[in-house]
Amino acid sequence: MSTISDLELTGEQIKALRTMADGAASDDAKVQTSQDPDYQSALQAYCDAFQSGDDQKISDAQNRLEDIRDQQNIDPSIDIAITQQARQKAAAAVKLLSSSQIANYLSEHGDDVPDAADTIIDAIDQCRDATDADFESIRAEASSQAALLVAGLDPDAQRKVAGQVKDLLTKARQMSARAFKNREPNLDAQARKIATVDGFLALRHWMEREMAELLSNPQLASALPAGQ
Repeated sequence: MSTISDLELTGEQIKALRTMADGAASDDAKVQTSQDPDYQSALQAYCDAFQSGDDQKISDAQNRLEDIRDQQNIDPSIDIAITQQARQKAAAAVKLLSSSQIANYLSEHGDDVPDAADTIIDAIDQCRDATDADFESIRAEASSQAALLVAGLDPDAQRKVAGQVKDLLTKARQMSARAFKNREPNLDAQARKIATVDGFLALRHWMEREMAELLSNPQLASALPAGQ
């Protein structure tokens, strides 16, 4: 589980995380994986390395696993439904981390952290020529990302922001070409108004989502190093 490795957790942090994970795991996680024997062997070796707590073994096992994924074009993504218990514990989980751990993790995953305003504005441009199916996908993704960054993990606050984004994108899509050209600056201004959030707060919201997903992962307990 790369998140654990990337965070470089201490023994005490692992103990605390193990306690937090109790009762927070999702029973609705969809794992995209491969049954290839070499991949399964590498995956088991990776889990065993985590259990050993040996940094060199973890690094070697991770490199082997990533090589096989690249060779076989395997997408290891896990679609995890964040549980209510994980939402409630996410802020406390972030507090377990030191400032350097958070900074290093954000640096490692910087390309994965979107900007709320840019996300909405990009979606406005993309939705104009998209098919109906693609538009639904673009609108759903943009509203979800912006809602997280602006509102954090609060479901009610997320729904409010997501609704504003969806309404704006729908309006932009339904405009005639002439109307869109004339009103595009205004649409961008509305997007920035919806996405008004302090940059550090947005990063905290993103980090809390990362920890909530980790706590919701049903594989977490088995991935944490033994003896911690």
